[in-house]
Amino acid sequence: MRRRRRHLVIAGLLAAAALAAAGCSSAAGAGAVGGVSSAADQQKLADANPNLDSGSSLGGIRAPDFTLTNQFGQKISLSAFRGKVIILAF
Repeated sequence: MRRRRRHLVIAGLLAAAALAAAGCSSAAGAGAVGGVSSAADQQKLADANPNLDSGSSLGGIRAPDFTLTNQFGQKISLSAFRGKVIILAF
């Protein structure tokens, strides 16, 4: 179950990166993301990017719960999204 969840998180992050790259490149061909055709090529480019922060692993430990205030003034906690892929940006 943890492995599946980790794969879903990775897939979500890769999808977000692919969408961002596709929006930045006007030369991308059909089926290519940012002009890169395979997942292996995308991973090589990501590994070579010194500005990319791939995050850090918690080693299978659940992330600590925290609460923030959303744009509507409502309190929301990380646990409210349990089981869903989320992207946090500060």
